[in-house]
Amino acid sequence: MRKGLGCAAFVAFLLLQGCVAELKEARRRVKGPVPEVGIIDPGAGDARYALKGPEFLVRRRRANAFKKMAKYCGGEALFRVTGEAVRDDIETPYNSTDLDADKLLAPEHYKVETYRHITFECKEK
Repeated sequence: MRKGLGCAAFVAFLLLQGCVAELKEARRRVKGPVPEVGIIDPGAGDARYALKGPEFLVRRRRANAFKKMAKYCGGEALFRVTGEAVRDDIETPYNSTDLDADKLLAPEHYKVETYRHITFECKEK
C-alpha cells in the first residue's frame, strides 16, 4: 500500500510541475526624478502559459499566470489585462555556442509550442 501511495505522490508531483506560467517580458515601475512628480510608468509585462495537456492543467497554468502578474504588480487589484493572444513560439534547448553548425541548422533542434500570451499593465498604488 505504501509503495502505491509513493508512486501516486510522485505522479502528482510530475503533473503539478506542468502548472507553471512565466513572465516573458516585464517593465519595472519608474519613479519620477523628484517625489512631487510621482510615478512616471507604473510597469507592465507579458505572461505566457502552454496550452498543451489536459484542460485542468491549462486552467492551473492560467491561474498561475494571474498569480505571477499580481505578485509582480504588488497585488491582485493592481494590474489590468490589456490583451490576450494565442501564438506558436519556437523554443530551442541550446543556443548557438552550445552546438556545431550542422546541429544548429537541423529542424529537430527547434520545438514549436502553442502558448497563450497575456499582456498586462500595473496600476498605480
